[in-house]
Amino acid sequence: MKQQLCYLVIRHMSYHRLRTLWLWLGLTLTCWLPLCVHHLTQVFEQRLIARAEQTPLILGVRGNAYDLVFHALYFRHGMEDRLKMKDWAEVAEHAGIAALPLLHGFHARSQPIVGITIDYLQRRQLRLSSGRAFTSLGECVLGAKFATEQGMEVGDSVMSDPENVFHLAGSYPLKLRVVGILAPSGSSDDSAVFVDLKTHWVLEGLGHGHATPETAEAASQEWAISGDGSLNATAAVLPYLEITAENAQDVHFHQSTEEMPISAVLIWPDSDRATALLLGAYQDPSQVLQLIRPMEVVESMMGWVFRVRTFLDLNYLLVGIAVISFLGLIMLLSNQLRGPEFAILRDLGASAGFLRGLVLVEWGLLILMALVCAVFMTLGMGALLRQWLVQVL
Repeated sequence: MKQQLCYLVIRHMSYHRLRTLWLWLGLTLTCWLPLCVHHLTQVFEQRLIARAEQTPLILGVRGNAYDLVFHALYFRHGMEDRLKMKDWAEVAEHAGIAALPLLHGFHARSQPIVGITIDYLQRRQLRLSSGRAFTSLGECVLGAKFATEQGMEVGDSVMSDPENVFHLAGSYPLKLRVVGILAPSGSSDDSAVFVDLKTHWVLEGLGHGHATPETAEAASQEWAISGDGSLNATAAVLPYLEITAENAQDVHFHQSTEEMPISAVLIWPDSDRATALLLGAYQDPSQVLQLIRPMEVVESMMGWVFRVRTFLDLNYLLVGIAVISFLGLIMLLSNQLRGPEFAILRDLGASAGFLRGLVLVEWGLLILMALVCAVFMTLGMGALLRQWLVQVL
């Protein structure tokens, strides 16, 4: 009986290929849209929350909490207001607190250059797939995605993107030596270029060495006036465009270390008591600095996403009801058109139950194929979203 039903259903669907294809496509899209919205929302939430859960607290200049979180965790949104190294030192002095400074403000091939300490790699559990960690000025470690997309290996060099190259007060690009490449982590670290804090300060022009003048005339004159009357720097004041073992000792800074800028402090308390004490120290709204919980900021942002999803769910519910109504109408019309076919089957001895089973199996098979296809399409969209989130976040 079952074999006969399946045989007749398959023969009927293969004969009416175009009608079957259109029904299958409509059912697939109807199932895919709500599944896709739910799955993509969950993927987006998991990616954001996973990164926020790894960093309990962030210290930064008081302002927009969303900007601070995206800057410190995902290396987006440059921070104009900066902390100082002494602010990080004050936090690190608290008992039961692990605090790491972070500085980001420059890019290499449009990807963020992040100034950190070696402890950052250990705290994030980032391991090297090749090479070593940076140990001196001018060295960098590349994220896995950055190295793969740019085709770079240990021993290559990457130039920082120019920032106001022709402005006297602007910073000059710096050639960074690649000494290590990180293994993939599935996070925003994969697209970053990591350098020592001092190297980042050199990028900002807070530390530099001067190129050796090629002539005595250039050495005697720091600034030269060109034919159009503009003021140009000579080799006597141009900073190094690459820091090597030979000139590294000539690099000097014009400020004390405690006055040097950082853009955020990542904090890991080892107990609830340490967390409470630290939050109490920065709870005064009149303070210049603010201490935030990334999880609270992310959950607040996801609240808006869930509101939008609720609206879409209601919309898809109404669309689903409309689609089911149309499918019911299509089934009635299809059964009427198949009247002569059913009459022949009845003459051959088919019962009413057999005919009902024939219709139910056909539509059940269509719905099953649509659901399977919708699930695979949803999983594919989820994989694409994960890749996109790594690039964007």
